[in-house]
Amino acid sequence: MDEKEKIKKELDALHFERADALLSGFHENDGEEALLKIRALRGLYRFEEAMKVCLEHEGEGTAFDLERAKCLFALGKTKEARSLLETIEPTDKVKLTLAALDGETGDVHRALERLETIREEGLDGLDRMDFVLLQADLYSFEEKMNSSF
Repeated sequence: MDEKEKIKKELDALHFERADALLSGFHENDGEEALLKIRALRGLYRFEEAMKVCLEHEGEGTAFDLERAKCLFALGKTKEARSLLETIEPTDKVKLTLAALDGETGDVHRALERLETIREEGLDGLDRMDFVLLQADLYSFEEKMNSSF
């Protein structure tokens, strides 16, 4: 297993500190390593550092824009996060992040509507887990406990 695969495995297992340690000598020019670094930093709640890496790769693609929006969201900059997300192609991952943002800002109905447009089976690992947890949370807010469970 190569180094990037080890890092991905640690991230998927939510071992953010281990992943960050493996990334200690990451190559800032390598987009894939930068995305892994951002994910590790977000997992460690080091959102400002993650944002810095995002900004260093601004204009390098949707994946960095999505990560930047997630950092903005985590930093409480919900309007900026929403504005950025609405400029990105609405993939399932983008819709999931928008649904989480809708739920966090109190628009539970809109969040659930967004979730209905997502192909759950198309989501992998942590995104699928986030989908299920968000859906359960939103149903509980609407007091639909059977659906939530």
